[in-house]
Amino acid sequence: MALLSVALVAAGAVGEVVVRLTPRLRVNMLMSRSDAALGEVYRPGQRARYSTPEYDHVVVINSHGQHDIEHTWAKPPVVYRVLFLGDSYVEAMQVPAEQIFYRRLEERLNEDAGVQGVRYETIGLGRSGWGPAQELVALEQIGWRYQPDLVVLCFLPDNDFVDSYLPLKQYPSMPYFERMPDGRLVPIPATPDGFKDSWVYGLCKCSQLVCLLRQNVDLLQQMRADAPRVPLRHQVFMEDKPAAWLEAIETTLACVRRMEAMCRERGVGFLCVALTSPVALGQVDLNAQVQRYPAMGGVAFDPAWPYHLLEERLGGVVPYVSMVPTFEQHMAATGKPLHFAKDGHWTAEGHAVAAAFLYDFLTRGKLLQSPAGTR
Repeated sequence: MALLSVALVAAGAVGEVVVRLTPRLRVNMLMSRSDAALGEVYRPGQRARYSTPEYDHVVVINSHGQHDIEHTWAKPPVVYRVLFLGDSYVEAMQVPAEQIFYRRLEERLNEDAGVQGVRYETIGLGRSGWGPAQELVALEQIGWRYQPDLVVLCFLPDNDFVDSYLPLKQYPSMPYFERMPDGRLVPIPATPDGFKDSWVYGLCKCSQLVCLLRQNVDLLQQMRADAPRVPLRHQVFMEDKPAAWLEAIETTLACVRRMEAMCRERGVGFLCVALTSPVALGQVDLNAQVQRYPAMGGVAFDPAWPYHLLEERLGGVVPYVSMVPTFEQHMAATGKPLHFAKDGHWTAEGHAVAAAFLYDFLTRGKLLQSPAGTR
């Protein structure tokens, strides 16, 4: 028994060294903690390895728990703040912080600062797994503390409807809303996962080997759960959706409209931007997924449907724009994909295209007004 224990410890130590020295394994060393309002947030001030088979780098989380540079809560004088709300696209663990689209946007905007007499500051407030429901809570609990002049909601049609609706998401560790018959949104508080605050969780996160094993087991379990059905992330593109989707869509759109109303009441600008995905840009052919997910056989899909829905339901009601046409034009001109093939998020070039799009749209559309207090 003693020899077996020694052998296991030795094997674990060797495995740990191998994982630490091997690039581009599926390792996420970031640590979270429970939060009464948002369910869970990243522990502030940490540096951790974040890698997949397509990238491998050290992520730095700022003192406010975001993958972004440092920001003060109080807004400095003559500064125009743009707050970006979103999910993993805003979190942007796939690229270094300086390459994130809103960091690039800030740099571009400040090239004009001398002419306009104002300095621009862009702030990211996002987390993987969030949808407009969680982003609405984040705006209420955190976002307003930054005193933003403009709030940009980054909407990802692939999963934002699922992420905002508890009966589909089935993840109670985040906050949601229930839409009443009269249109009111009633909060469904998060049930924080106390394990994220335990010493066992902290100990596990110290081992890259344990993180590697845990993440791959989670991935296999998700693939097994998706095998007999059309995966949730693809259901939004189905022409005939399950009944639960109707309420998921209405609840999500109600959250967006509520955000816009809150901004309007405060005299803050608002913009909803539809992001791109590999499905929307044709990098992923849903009809070719049948071998992995047999339930997708014979199902009719329309990758453009959620974008048509957003244009129909939000266009003219709230300021709204889609990035899809610009990304399609760039891909046609360069022949380069703007999303990682496996991960699915934007590459560094994808972030650059998004930043250029936002710069043109915000400056030409005159959405950038003078900072609050100087109007």
